[in-house]
Amino acid sequence: MFWTLISALLLIYIATMIYHTYKPLPEGVAYQSDIYEVDDINFYHDLTYKKGDKTVHELKIFDRINEIIMEADEFIVLDMFLFNGYHEPEQSFPPISKNLANTIIKRSSRTLT
Repeated sequence: MFWTLISALLLIYIATMIYHTYKPLPEGVAYQSDIYEVDDINFYHDLTYKKGDKTVHELKIFDRINEIIMEADEFIVLDMFLFNGYHEPEQSFPPISKNLANTIIKRSSRTLT
């Protein structure tokens, strides 16, 4: 009786996995757009790497975020994830969240139209 119950549960589990692996997607979830070609693309990247004994930070994304904040006309909507100062003592990171906060304060001190 015990092994029959275990076998039945295992069979239901495997059947559920197989069904959900091969079932069709709901209408409107899978979308493939046309191919668009553009000429003026700007790619912003952040890199942190070691060059000899020195850690190099290239923060192109955050430089651009700060520029966009300073260019804001009416309001700023910003949603960021996981800003904190917790890291290994031997690692050094630029104060991204502090710089971002200072940029927002600097921009908000000017009147948004």
